Amino acid sequence: MLRAWWPVPLVLVLDQITPGMAGVGTLAPLPAALFSLGHAVPLRWRGTRPVLVAAAVVSTSLLQALSTGPTLAFGSWVALMVAVFAVANGARRAVAAGTLAGVLAVVGIIAALTEPEAPLVDAVFPIVYFGGAWAAGRLVRSRRLAAVRLAALADSLAREREETARLAVAAARGRMSREVHDIVAHSLGIIVLQAEAADALLERDAAAVRRPLTIIQDTGRQALDELRRMLDLLGADDGTSPLPGLVDVPDLVAGFVRVGLPVALEVNGDLDAAPPGLGLTVYRLVQESLTNVLKHTDAAGCTVAVTVGPALVEVVVADTGPRRSDGPAVTGSGRGLVGMRERVESFDGELLCGPTADGGFEVTARLPLVSEAVV
Repeated sequence: MLRAWWPVPLVLVLDQITPGMAGVGTLAPLPAALFSLGHAVPLRWRGTRPVLVAAAVVSTSLLQALSTGPTLAFGSWVALMVAVFAVANGARRAVAAGTLAGVLAVVGIIAALTEPEAPLVDAVFPIVYFGGAWAAGRLVRSRRLAAVRLAALADSLAREREETARLAVAAARGRMSREVHDIVAHSLGIIVLQAEAADALLERDAAAVRRPLTIIQDTGRQALDELRRMLDLLGADDGTSPLPGLVDVPDLVAGFVRVGLPVALEVNGDLDAAPPGLGLTVYRLVQESLTNVLKHTDAAGCTVAVTVGPALVEVVVADTGPRRSDGPAVTGSGRGLVGMRERVESFDGELLCGPTADGGFEVTARLPLVSEAVV
């Protein structure tokens, strides 16, 4: 309320203590009070209706000046300056400039009627007074609009930051889901198959049961180690916990050979040339493909070919089939191929999967060899 009303008592007091310039005629108390109220009270709404307030103040001040000499009382000058400031602060540039020109024209007319032979230099003072009020209003307006734009930009950045964080969380969940699926599906698939083999051998050759049980133990320990490394990576601030990569593919293939899957590995190029993220993707592709061969086929042979070129890493995993006639020993979740495709697409790569002419199945992945990528 103080911010809205403060010009009103100021103008009324100035009208009382400076009713006019020298030689100004006098008005009866009632008309004088009405004129004072006419150019003071409208200033209360200068923030919401600046143009209408300026028009009311100009009209009342002009009528008062013509009725008293003509000249402007000091209160009228102050009211006009406040009105010009309000229009410059709240209206567009063209409207504000038009209001300033109208006020200067009215003041000029009154000055010409008061002193027709006044020197031209006297016109400078109204321009300085009202032009200064107008410039101050425009400056305040520009600062206010700049603050609004900055607030909108900050709000937009905050929303963008929240959206980025949400997408990052979703991507992290997807990566964790793929990692857990690959580790669990691979390890538990081998464990189940070896447990079935141990059960089948238990009645015929109890001594032969030791080998599948040893494989179960080794596979379980390996799965626990991989899960522990993944959880350490998620909890580490520096992200230095190791995860398997391209150089670990030979050990991975050797592990499948130990559990009874005949795999021939062919490596061309330098396995150390691939960055860690891409290396982990290739490792998981080979792991998932060989796990599927172990679970779903009775393949007599399987080949893994890894080629590291100057701009491309190609992985081919093929088996000779056939698929098990009695169905898979372990039911799949259906997420294996989807997860492989998501991994490859995160590197702008290409994944091809399908049966071969000899009744087997082949998985081919081509990934651009980049220095950095999101896994």
